[in-house]
Amino acid sequence: MSQKRHILFLTRWYPNRRDPMPGLFVRNHALAVAAIEQVTLLYVHSEPDAVKRYEITEEDDQGIYTVRIYYRNPTKAGNPFAMATKIVRFIIAHKKGLQRIRSTVGLPDLVHVNVLTRHALVALYLKIRFRIPYLITEHWSRYLPITSTYKGFFRKMATRWCVRQAGAVTTVSENLKDAMLSHRLYNPHYYIVYNIVDTTLFTLPSGRQPVVAKNRFIHISCFEDRSKNISGLLRSLAVLKTVRSDWQCLFIGDGTDYQIVTTYATALGLSEPQVVFTGIKTGIELVQLLQQSAFLVLFSNYENMPVVINEAFACGKPVLATRVGGIPEIVKQDRGILIDAGDEEALVRELVFMLDHPEYFSSQQNREFADRNFSPAIVGHLFQQIYNQVLNR
Repeated sequence: MSQKRHILFLTRWYPNRRDPMPGLFVRNHALAVAAIEQVTLLYVHSEPDAVKRYEITEEDDQGIYTVRIYYRNPTKAGNPFAMATKIVRFIIAHKKGLQRIRSTVGLPDLVHVNVLTRHALVALYLKIRFRIPYLITEHWSRYLPITSTYKGFFRKMATRWCVRQAGAVTTVSENLKDAMLSHRLYNPHYYIVYNIVDTTLFTLPSGRQPVVAKNRFIHISCFEDRSKNISGLLRSLAVLKTVRSDWQCLFIGDGTDYQIVTTYATALGLSEPQVVFTGIKTGIELVQLLQQSAFLVLFSNYENMPVVINEAFACGKPVLATRVGGIPEIVKQDRGILIDAGDEEALVRELVFMLDHPEYFSSQQNREFADRNFSPAIVGHLFQQIYNQVLNR
């Protein structure tokens, strides 16, 4: 058996002591790789009210040697040196983390950057200083035309440089790849690697579980209305309520617009038991709610590739979603229904169809699609193949 390679993950987003939710998809990728390679992860996170200027934590997270460094973020109003100070502390924090990793487990064979651009500059330094190659996995929707958030001359120049120097670039959808190429982020080795679903947790309902509620559907999101368009979904439900009352929609999640959205639902006359806001649900509790619902609904204005769709397929559920981002790449006519973003009339019409035809889509086929594309073993093996190509070039 060949010796495992040492892979260092650098990531902009990751679960931290303030919030366990960001970057869970990065952690899932790292766990999949850790099943076949040695994985170390370095995560640097700024906090405006941190007690210490730098605080280092270490843990073994299911086989991943994880180093988190929290540093104080200067936020004093009117301080002209705040941005420069933050950049310097970001660099020092990474230097401290890399020193700790080098002294504990040694230098990596390969660096796996998640989310551009600053962390790719750290990887580029390691490539120049120690001749360690790196690859990039991008998750960010900022390159999509509708978001218009990828700005700044120097940022764009640095990003193009980092992408050109990478051994490979992976994205979670063709749509994101095309958006990056439209910004001249060129690299000869682009690959599509989907987000992971724990297919041992997200499963088809068993005979021992409660019966699926054929009239219940579910929405899961981060409650950011600009992208998720929860307000548009609520307006559609208000119309649906005038047509029929034999349905229930569960809204699962939390986020910046949670209070605005729940207040808007009340103003539209939507309340329990038809519309239920559950807050955040994770683990087996989330799985059971998915298993006991008929389908997932998303009415997003824009997306990259929502992992909740992958989770729904793993539970055998069809998806009603908008034709945006990478969604059309996996939501085909045998796995769900697509409508145009913002088309509330079409949303009401297709909600009625899915409520009236609960057996139209095959649970088993959706599950098999998830097994072929989203399981940790499949994704981990795909990353291993990409690592081989980068290291052999």
